Amino acid sequence: MKGVLFVLLAGLATMSPAAISVKSVSVSQDVATRRVTVTYQLEGDEPSGIVTVRFRDATGNLIPEATVVTLRGEINQRVTGLLSDHVFVWNADADLPTDFPAGALQAEVTVRSLQDPPEYMAADLRFPNHVRFYASSNAVPGGVHDARYKMDLILMKRVCANGVTWRMGTPSGETGRSTNRETLHYVTFTNDFYMGVYEITQRQYRHLQKNYLYSDFLGRADADVLPMNALSYDHLRGPMAASYQCYWPNCGHNVASDSYLGLLRSRTGVLFDLPTDAQWEYVCRAGVATIYPDGSSQGADNLSRFAWNSDNATEPQPVGTRQPNAWGFHDMLGNVFEHTLDYHADMSSVAVTDPVGPYQQDGVISVGANRVSRGGSYKQNYTVCRPGVRNKGSTQGRYDRAGNQDEGARLWAPIDVFVN
Repeated sequence: MKGVLFVLLAGLATMSPAAISVKSVSVSQDVATRRVTVTYQLEGDEPSGIVTVRFRDATGNLIPEATVVTLRGEINQRVTGLLSDHVFVWNADADLPTDFPAGALQAEVTVRSLQDPPEYMAADLRFPNHVRFYASSNAVPGGVHDARYKMDLILMKRVCANGVTWRMGTPSGETGRSTNRETLHYVTFTNDFYMGVYEITQRQYRHLQKNYLYSDFLGRADADVLPMNALSYDHLRGPMAASYQCYWPNCGHNVASDSYLGLLRSRTGVLFDLPTDAQWEYVCRAGVATIYPDGSSQGADNLSRFAWNSDNATEPQPVGTRQPNAWGFHDMLGNVFEHTLDYHADMSSVAVTDPVGPYQQDGVISVGANRVSRGGSYKQNYTVCRPGVRNKGSTQGRYDRAGNQDEGARLWAPIDVFVN
């Protein structure tokens, strides 16, 4: 029987602002396998929370989070149950076979409220309800640029927006500006949210919708990591009914159960949807007032550093291969247009809070049926690949034909991400 060495019980419970906390942390390590087992309990007013961990060595130095990969059990996920033992295991020998210290090990176990989740979330499309959370980019297994987040997992990043007021729209003088569609006005948000680091790829779409792939680029060797194109609004959300009354915003985040988003919610348990028009532009601009993230002036050469567009591409290109914006989101400009929730209509200069676009009514044609799509595409040049451009995206009847070959999507989720 393998011996078990109980190392100095140096688990450190840290508290979040929410009414849930960690207690009774213990750490042990198997002498033969060097496998580390951590046991902890939760207490407080909330029945569940999201639990993450950091390890420190015998001298108190933080073990780099990027090297702690082989974690199994109740960690980096939603954990339910107060005052009962929760356990996770770290295969330290696999991650750090040579330089793991032999002395005491500290485990800093942290729980966060479901209303205040960690910075990154990853949903694995291969397994039901396999959703993991990571406190920083350093803690994301393999790093945020790992190919798995472009194929089998969807990587989401938290956007700090609660209480933020910012100016939406485009200033006069920007080439390509539409006066009525891009009117400057102030927007205030009252909640944070998650946004996809990358556009939805062909492989991520195929995980759930194998029978409805209309892309002209399915045969390319790199098709798995190309953005899913030829998507219409209805492909993603599904017509709820013949009446406009059952579309966003009239019916909120309801989607058809057999749409891509409906199937994605069923697989992951996360309330995935599209961003609103305002949420998309806020993330695209990423706190930068200039048209491009580096402050450079409008033009083809400067755009091409951040976007696949008509000056450097003739087809969609693998996601994440241009420079990200200031908040780490890739391909917000170019590659494929990205659908948003809102109906397409002219903008007002009136300040708004948490805008959801106009409501549609039967018989009212002033709004029209089109939804806003954003960011331009590989078919467009610098006059269209802009943060403020508001295109009319394809809606169409469900699955009867493809959307335009340069229309795709990026996922959004609320800060309290779970459906239930």
